[in-house]
Amino acid sequence: IRPKAPGTDEHRSKQSSSTRCGEICVHPCYEIRETKFRVPKTISKNSFLSRIKTPTSERFSAFAKLRAMKKRKGTALITGATQGIGRELAWCFARGGFDVVLVARDREKLKKVAATLQQKFGVRATILVKDLSRPAAPQKIFEELQRAEIEIDVLVNNAGFGAFGMFDQSDIDTTMQMLNLNINALTHLTRLFVPPMKQRGRGRVLNVASTAAFQPGPLMAVYYASKSYVLSFSEALSNELEKTGVTVTCLCPGPTKSEFQNRAQMTNSKLFENSMMSAAQVAREGYAATMRGQVLIIPGKSNAFWAFLTRLLPRHLAPKIVRRIQDTKTTVNETTEASSTRTPQDDSSLETESSAAE
Repeated sequence: IRPKAPGTDEHRSKQSSSTRCGEICVHPCYEIRETKFRVPKTISKNSFLSRIKTPTSERFSAFAKLRAMKKRKGTALITGATQGIGRELAWCFARGGFDVVLVARDREKLKKVAATLQQKFGVRATILVKDLSRPAAPQKIFEELQRAEIEIDVLVNNAGFGAFGMFDQSDIDTTMQMLNLNINALTHLTRLFVPPMKQRGRGRVLNVASTAAFQPGPLMAVYYASKSYVLSFSEALSNELEKTGVTVTCLCPGPTKSEFQNRAQMTNSKLFENSMMSAAQVAREGYAATMRGQVLIIPGKSNAFWAFLTRLLPRHLAPKIVRRIQDTKTTVNETTEASSTRTPQDDSSLETESSAAE
């Protein structure tokens, strides 16, 4: 509207007509205000709405992309990003405005996650197909990102797995792969990416451990020990990097709904009988703690209480409690009760089921 002299009839008529249809008055003598939108009587609602050609879902998606572009915060490298907590962390960082570098072994799953994040949030998603249980993988990741001139502002060491069973009966190759992935790869990646962060005066590291880090764990002895290392390493490194602009956060979730139980062959463990947190909820709390620069985060009040309680228990008592909690659901009493109710002709099937349970 062309400004007119204050107080004139033309100015008042222009101002009143402009606000009638929900426009904003821009005259210098009036305060800027916005009135409730109403469709003019001369235009039918159907014809007016037909002018909006973009579907609502597409408009909201475009707005999400625009917001992500405006608040771009850097690049986050996330290992184990195709499932569970790692995938949810990738969503959290993309939603927060970070470009992402996704690392895992499965190329097809990586492509699917990357395409979803690009379409949903408008961020740049780079995939690296690497098996971090191999000693040379961390160095290759670092060199490839250097060649691509991609600076990592947040390092998320999430990749890891566990194995359930007696240590002396475990597969030695699986055990060494677990140590390489849970400890060696995490340490190697941190050593490679922290120095550049320190030189720039900013950066964040998120190491995913577990509530298993707070006590020894019979039937998962190596896994529990590896997570104790991650917690101790993270807390010590956080102290070393004080006042450098680089923060280190250790995420210690309890039992979580993910694919971890299947790979660890723990579907029959009593540890997962009670309610579990979702991977999305764990990831949100881990992301928020990372952005705050918090050193330790234990999602869930019950998990935090148990982590605190283990520090008060005598050392010899904690392993006994853990063993009882995560032992298999099939007990000696249940087997005895089942055998007493069977007829003699069922002895062969009983023997087969007992050996399978063992």
